[in-house]
Amino acid sequence: EQLEWLEGKLRDSLAKPFRTALYHTPLYPGRREITEKLTKEGREYWMPVFDKYHLSVGFENHDHIYKRTYPLKDDKIDSTGTIYIGDGAWGVSPRKAKSRWYIENSVSNVN
Repeated sequence: EQLEWLEGKLRDSLAKPFRTALYHTPLYPGRREITEKLTKEGREYWMPVFDKYHLSVGFENHDHIYKRTYPLKDDKIDSTGTIYIGDGAWGVSPRKAKSRWYIENSVSNVN
């Protein structure tokens, strides 16, 4: 049901210059393991829809890290893909991102 709703919203927005999604558990975490259940399920179910409808940016939460991925499509770096941005600290001490093949930039300081 949620997947059908997501696909419908993204399909209906194809004429827009940008499409974004905001959700809690990251598809591409900056700190947690990429193999965690909800992260894997997000890539399994949502990523194909994000790719199909050319999601511009995925705003991810949960890790309390600012990170920005390379553009990703089909679980690979691709200039036509989606950029996934981490949430930053939002009132807690920032954490340091782990080195991952998909992270282009991350910071762990407070400005």
